[in-house]
Amino acid sequence: MWAFANDDAYLPREIRACFSRLADGSVDLGWHTGDEEEKNGKAQVALWSIVHGYSQLVTAGRFKKDNMKALSILDILPKIESESGR
Repeated sequence: MWAFANDDAYLPREIRACFSRLADGSVDLGWHTGDEEEKNGKAQVALWSIVHGYSQLVTAGRFKKDNMKALSILDILPKIESESGR
């Protein structure tokens, strides 16, 4: 049914790569207040929560309306841009 990290030799590497991209994408979003470390930490948790919630809803088959069924995570996230062109 579900593959756990210890069942797939490649999964931990892929998880780290995905989280690295998420962490990179959360830098300088401008969503929060505080010093740079606080702002980036808050943005990282917020973005991670959105992605995790989305994945849970998809795997549970919760998107039943026609206009929702084909949406990917990239379709629902606001466009994230930075000065570095990420």
